[in-house]
Amino acid sequence: MVLKQQKYKRFNYKPRFQDGSKDSQKESFEDKWLRERQGNRHKTFKMSRLTLLLILLVVVLILMYVLSNISDDYALF
Repeated sequence: MVLKQQKYKRFNYKPRFQDGSKDSQKESFEDKWLRERQGNRHKTFKMSRLTLLLILLVVVLILMYVLSNISDDYALF
């Protein structure tokens, strides 16, 4: 019985996500940096707005306390 040697078979296999990985490698550092900067800008704006509202709330509560004490001092009844 004569044994045949195996032939190496070539396939034109192309992974599904291979093209996407090349595009991400071509993306420059500046593009990534700008995208991150814009994302952080929205987070910073939300945090600063929340901080501003909390400070405003504290100021209003202090003002209400001060005004209620002043009105009690000058009450005629």
